[in-house]
Amino acid sequence: MRALTILSLFALLFPGALAQPPTLELVGSVGGLHSAVEPVGDLVYLGEGPHLVVFDVSDPDSPQVLNRVRLDGQIADMARVSDTLIVASEGAGVMEVDISDPLNPTLVGTTPTCGLAAAALAVSGEWAFVAGGFSHTAGQDFQVINLTTSVLITREVTADVYGLDVQGDFAYLGDTADGLVIFDVSDPSAPVRRGSYQTPGGPQFRALGVLASGELVYVADDTAGLEVVDVSDPDDPFHVVTLPLGDTVNSVTPMGVRLLLGTLQGMRVIDVSTPDQPQELGHWLPLHRSRDVVSMGDLALVALLDRGMQVVDISDEASPEARGVYEMPGVFTDLAVGVTTAHLGTWTSGLWVFDIADPENPSPLMNHPTAGTTMNLQREGDLLWVIERHDLTAYDVSNPISTETLGSVVVPTHFDFHVANGVACVVTGGPELFTYDISDPTSPEQVGFVHVTDLPPTQMGGHAVWTDGAIAYVGDGWGSDRGLTVFDISDPTSPEEVTFIDGVYGVQDILVEGPTAYVASPRLVTLDVSDPVSPSVIVSMSLSDFLQDQDLVGDRLVTAGRELWVLDVSDPSYPEVVVHTPLAGIGEAVQISGSLIHVVEMGGGYSIYRLSEPGRASLAGVLGALLGSDATQMWDDTNADGRIEAADLVTQLDEE
Repeated sequence: MRALTILSLFALLFPGALAQPPTLELVGSVGGLHSAVEPVGDLVYLGEGPHLVVFDVSDPDSPQVLNRVRLDGQIADMARVSDTLIVASEGAGVMEVDISDPLNPTLVGTTPTCGLAAAALAVSGEWAFVAGGFSHTAGQDFQVINLTTSVLITREVTADVYGLDVQGDFAYLGDTADGLVIFDVSDPSAPVRRGSYQTPGGPQFRALGVLASGELVYVADDTAGLEVVDVSDPDDPFHVVTLPLGDTVNSVTPMGVRLLLGTLQGMRVIDVSTPDQPQELGHWLPLHRSRDVVSMGDLALVALLDRGMQVVDISDEASPEARGVYEMPGVFTDLAVGVTTAHLGTWTSGLWVFDIADPENPSPLMNHPTAGTTMNLQREGDLLWVIERHDLTAYDVSNPISTETLGSVVVPTHFDFHVANGVACVVTGGPELFTYDISDPTSPEQVGFVHVTDLPPTQMGGHAVWTDGAIAYVGDGWGSDRGLTVFDISDPTSPEEVTFIDGVYGVQDILVEGPTAYVASPRLVTLDVSDPVSPSVIVSMSLSDFLQDQDLVGDRLVTAGRELWVLDVSDPSYPEVVVHTPLAGIGEAVQISGSLIHVVEMGGGYSIYRLSEPGRASLAGVLGALLGSDATQMWDDTNADGRIEAADLVTQLDEE
C-alpha cells in the first residue's frame, strides 16, 4: 500500500498533473523569406517568413530591429490602413494587425482564405483583395474579403497570381499563365471578369507584379522586362511598349513619375514621365533577388527574398548607393545543434552559426561563406560535416565563433548523405551510392561506387541514405517499386546490394535505432532490420502529411512535414501520436535536444519548440525521489507513452 499512498499524495500535492496533456510550445524563432516591406512613419515593417519585424531606420547606415512578432503562416504581402496593417499570409489567410502602438504590433483578427496560398494583396475601403495559388479548392485563386463582416467571395483565374492592384472599379491581376487579367469590382461582392492581355513573360512565368496608373498598367513581366499596357477599354487591353532589361523583374512600385523595380539582380529605377518611352535611370545590383521595394523619402527599402533588407540611398537616381543592411537568411536547408550553438545551412548565404543559449532569442553569431548552397549537415562532437553544392567538407567547430576548414572532397550532385564510423555515404539522383573514407577529416576521399537500382537517371531516385559504416539503406524519394535498398558497405571500396524492400515509397529520410528502422515519407513506416538481409515492414501509418525529416531520442520520435509530430514508438508496431502542431512552412529538418525540438521550415525560418509531458515527467520524478531508481525504471518500462496506469504501477511497487 506504500505505492498507493505515494500516488495519492502526489495527486493531492499536484492536482491536475496526472491529467495535463502533452504540449508543444513555440519558444523562439527567426528568419524566413523576405517578401514584403511597409514603411509606417519613422518605422519599417518587414515580412520575414511568419515574422513581422519592426525596424528603426533613422540611421540609414544601421537599421535596428526593435521587435519581432510571430504571426501565422508566411507573410506574402502587406498594406497599411490607418492604424491597421492588413497582412496576406500563405497558410493563414488575411490578418489584421493593430499598429496603434507601432513598436508592439498585435494580431486582432484573421479571415481564412480557404486553402489559398496568398501571394498578393490590395485594399480598397472596407474590402481586401487577395490572390495567389495552390488553392485546396478549385476556383478560389482570386478572393475578395469584407474586412468588416469577414464575408469571403471567390473567383477563378487560370494560374497562380503574384501581382495585384486595385484602382477605381477595377482589379488588375498578374496571372502567371494569362498575363494581365482585369476584373470589374464596382460591386466588390460580385467581381466580374473582363478582358486580359497575355504578356510575353519568361519561360515559366509572366506578370509577377502589376501597378495601375490611370489608363495604364505597368507589369513586372519576369525575363521580358517591364510591360506597359493600355487598359482604357477594360474588355480589350493592348500593348503599349516593352522595356527589356536583361533581368528578371519581380515587382513594380510607384515613386512619383518614377518606378522602382524589384528584380532578380536587385533594384532598378525607371523614368515613366513619358509612359510610352520608359527609360532606366539607374540601378543597384548586388545580384540578390528582391521581392518588394518601397520608397521612404530619399531611401529605398529592398526586401531581399533570401537575404534580409537593404537600405538604398536614391537621392541620386542615376547612382543608387547601398547604405545599411539587415542580414538574415530566408531559406535554411538543414541544421546541426550543439549545446549552446546551432549550425544552419542556407540556400544562398553559406553556413550560419546561431547562439541558442537563450532558446527564446536565437541570434546569429557568424556567417561562414561557402562555395554554393549548403544543403546537408551532420555534427559529431566538434566535427561538422557539410555538403556544399559539390564538396563534402569537414569543419572544426570547437570554437563557436570560428569555423575552421579541415578538409574536403568533391562529390557529385546529391540528394542526401550520412556519416558514421569513418565512412560517408552520398546518394545522388542517378541514382548512385558513393562511399568515402573520412577517417582522416583533413583528407577525405572517395573509395567506392554502386548504381542503386535499374531505374533510368530520369527517375531521379535516391532521396535519402542512412549508414552505420557497415550497412547502408538508400531510399527512393520518387515512388518506384524499389522504395528502400540495402547495401553491404563493410568493404566501402566495394559496396554490394543485399536486398530491397517494396511497399515503401517517396522516401525522404531514414533513421535506424537498434533493430528498427523509421522511414519518413507520405507515411510513417517502421521496419524490422534485425536481420539486414531480410528486412520487413512492421507498420505503415498515415499522418495525413508528407513527412520530410525525423529524429529519435529514447522512445520519442519527432517528424515533420506540414506539421510537427511527436510520436511514442516504445512499441514500433504501434506508433502513437503524443502531440502535433502546424508549422509555418514545410518542416525540412528536425533535431531533438533535451526537451527542445529544433526545426527548419521551408521559407518559414528556424524555430525552437519545447515538448512538455507534465504527467509523465512529474510522476517519474516523484517516484524516483521517494522510492529510488527501481521505481523510475518501472515507470519507464510500463508508462513510456506518458499515461498513468496506476493499478499496474501499484502492484509492481507493492511486490517489491
